[in-house]
Amino acid sequence: MSTKDLSKKDTLYKALSFLLLAGFLYYWIFTIGLVFFSKPTRAVFPRQSLVYSSLFNQDWRLFSFTKKYSVQLSIVLRTINNSSAADTINLTGYIIAEKKKYAPFNSYEEALERLVHTTVTNTGEQAEKKIAQLKNVFTGKDDLFYVERSSAAIEKDNRSKDNLLNLENYARNVMHEMDIATTGKEFQLIISRHYILPSTAPVGPAFNTNDQTIFLSSYKPF
Repeated sequence: MSTKDLSKKDTLYKALSFLLLAGFLYYWIFTIGLVFFSKPTRAVFPRQSLVYSSLFNQDWRLFSFTKKYSVQLSIVLRTINNSSAADTINLTGYIIAEKKKYAPFNSYEEALERLVHTTVTNTGEQAEKKIAQLKNVFTGKDDLFYVERSSAAIEKDNRSKDNLLNLENYARNVMHEMDIATTGKEFQLIISRHYILPSTAPVGPAFNTNDQTIFLSSYKPF
């Protein structure tokens, strides 16, 4: 083998070594970013984050606490076209209170809770998938941007109409049982994650928000 061929191989090995080193540094810089930034990496470096997630596709955080959460269904009730006169009622809390109230003879309430919980969970999972898809297309937007657009897409999806109709009927029934006046009112359904953090969780920007909205229906009259 000639000296010229050896020189070419040495140059190739050096270039490959530099590329591997650059890739290693790139990976760990953004991994450290996931550990220490209070915001997601995609919110700090949206363009680089797209490349990062496409190549490595990991979103773990070192030293993070597992967040347990419950899915909540709420209703916002307001005078038509008047956002200043609005009340928010936790529908999930209502059905749990009803179960306790009629225990142990609460088979109806238990069955209703299972139906509502399944419907809310399925709709919430669908919303989260659409939010993730939107974040891959539109980077660097605020949370409300993704939630509003994913919710609108779900409402237009024929496969979701039965689930949404069931939740609307349940909300109307609760308003009737609570004897809340609905004449001249309109309502919006909200699905959110209520996080239950361990008592040892650190206090900081990443842990201050206890609720995350994942679905907002459009307002409809009663």
